[in-house]
Amino acid sequence: AAATESILHEAALGLLARGDLDRARNVAVRAAVMSPLDENHQALLIKLYRLAGDDEAAQRQYDAWASVAQRELGALPGAPILLAMREGPRAAREGESASIQAVTEAGAAAVSAGALLAGVSSFETAVRLADRAGADSDRIQTRLVLGEALIHTLGGLDEAGLATLVEAERIAVANGDREAITRVRAEVGYVDFLRARYDRGERSLSQVLAAEATAPSVRAKAMTYLGSVVSDRAEYPRAVSLLQGAVQASRDAGEPRRQAFGLAMLGRVSLLRGDFLEATAILTSAGDLAQ
Repeated sequence: AAATESILHEAALGLLARGDLDRARNVAVRAAVMSPLDENHQALLIKLYRLAGDDEAAQRQYDAWASVAQRELGALPGAPILLAMREGPRAAREGESASIQAVTEAGAAAVSAGALLAGVSSFETAVRLADRAGADSDRIQTRLVLGEALIHTLGGLDEAGLATLVEAERIAVANGDREAITRVRAEVGYVDFLRARYDRGERSLSQVLAAEATAPSVRAKAMTYLGSVVSDRAEYPRAVSLLQGAVQASRDAGEPRRQAFGLAMLGRVSLLRGDFLEATAILTSAGDLAQ
């Protein structure tokens, strides 16, 4: 059943990326019925209602989920639901006059300052501007930036990020942009890691590492994520090898934040193995580098 609902969810994302909102909604309903306590299914369904302009259905779904979440989980609707409720009909979106680069830079600055919603709003604006301009390279890039920002925030927004990345991959595949495809699949592999779908994560990340089009920074990222996947499966020697390679690759690529993250995951492996002295040394190095 879990595999079936996952397939349905991904099918709905694929239909959404192609603009087939009616079929996407029908498939998303089936996934939500199969697993009514999965907030990601609920968020996708609400998003589809909002994109289609059916605000009443979106509000009904929100109210129903809020009631279920409170009764069954003792919680309020989370960030994915709130973000889905911010969506609006695609046909009604109006473009802004600002440049794509300026808006993207503003979003990055907002996210770095901790203003997540403001940053996401800027990235969404950049996506709309790119769509209006019609340049596929910009359409891919803006979606990659938005998707990565959503996935790596602390608000549990990987579902919204995944939907954005599916759109980016569709455009990249149509344009033969292999480098962008590897970026998408690296992040999809990370989402699989977050959701403990280790077989799928390993497959995606291994494909990224094997691809000739993979840029050095993406390769470092994929090695870090794959090392994390392997460590969760208690394959510690392999995890250490991958993460050490990832730390070096991040250093060579000039990405200290990625290097710090790799060190943090390497220290995590030491903790899991009970080597607390080694873990302390590695994690201290990661903290120093992050600062």
